[in-house]
Amino acid sequence: MNKIWLYAGIIVVFFFSVIWKQHAVLHERNQVVLSAVSEWEEKGKPVILYEIKKENIPVYIKITVWKTSDRILEGYVSQDVRGQLKIGQEVILDIKKKKLKGSIATIADEIFLDKGMYKIQASFEESLDIEGWIIVYVRINTLNDAICIPSEIVNKEKDKFFVWKIQNGKSVRQDMVFGDRGSYGIEIAQGLSEGDLIVIEGASILRDGDKVNILKKVSAQEISND
Repeated sequence: MNKIWLYAGIIVVFFFSVIWKQHAVLHERNQVVLSAVSEWEEKGKPVILYEIKKENIPVYIKITVWKTSDRILEGYVSQDVRGQLKIGQEVILDIKKKKLKGSIATIADEIFLDKGMYKIQASFEESLDIEGWIIVYVRINTLNDAICIPSEIVNKEKDKFFVWKIQNGKSVRQDMVFGDRGSYGIEIAQGLSEGDLIVIEGASILRDGDKVNILKKVSAQEISND
C-alpha cells in the first residue's frame, strides 16, 4: 500500500511539473513576440540593404573539363558555345577557395563525330592539383554600366516582379522590368536607378509604407561571397 501511495505521489508531482513547464515556455514565447513587435513599433522593421550601383559586369559561361596535363584542362562544347569562344579568352577555375586564372588555348575546327561536339583546351600558369571532372568559367561578354541584382531577392505577384526599396526610412514596393539573366544575377532594364537602396534581407515582413530599422548596408562583393 505504501508503494502505491509513493507511485501516486510521484505521478502527481510529475504532472504538475509538466503543467508548470508549459506555462513557463508559453510565457517566455509571449514575452519574445511582444518584445519584437514593440521594438518594430519603436525602431521599425529590421532590414539589410544594398545600394544600387552601375557596374561593368563580366558574363561567364560554364564548361565541364578535366585535367590532361599539369597545366592543361580539356573539354567538349556544343556548336552554340563554340561560337562564343575565342583564343585567349579568360578562364576562371574556382578551387579550394582560390581562383586560378587561365585562358582558352585551342578550339577545334572540326566536330568530334563520336561526341557531336568540339574539343577545347584551357591553359594555366600554375600547376593544377585537381582530379576528375570540374567546372570552369569562361568570360564571354561584359555588361557595361549595368544594374544587376541577385535573383533570389526578387519577388513575384501574378505577372509582376518587384523588390522592396527604401525611401525616407520607409518601404516602397518597386516593380521592375528585366533584361538579361545569368550567373551574375538579373540585369534591370527599368525600375531601379543608381543610388537606390533595396532590401536584401527582411523583405518577407514588409508592407508598403512600413517604417524600417536599417541594420546594415552590404556591398556587391559581400553579396557574391554569400
